[in-house]
Amino acid sequence: MNKSLFSAAFAALRYMLIAMFGVGFVVAQPTVTTTDKPDPKKGDEVQKLEKFEVTRSCCLT
Repeated sequence: MNKSLFSAAFAALRYMLIAMFGVGFVVAQPTVTTTDKPDPKKGDEVQKLEKFEVTRSCCLT
């Protein structure tokens, strides 16, 4: 490839990359902001988790 064709290929690659980022920006899902307000009907519920012990796997000997 001579220099003009080589630079044209890099220019085309740059434009394709910019176009892909642009399309990705357009189709990306917007972030959803939520406010975490406690529900007055539910009240304060506390979840209790059971404790467990992690042991070695039988495959790791």
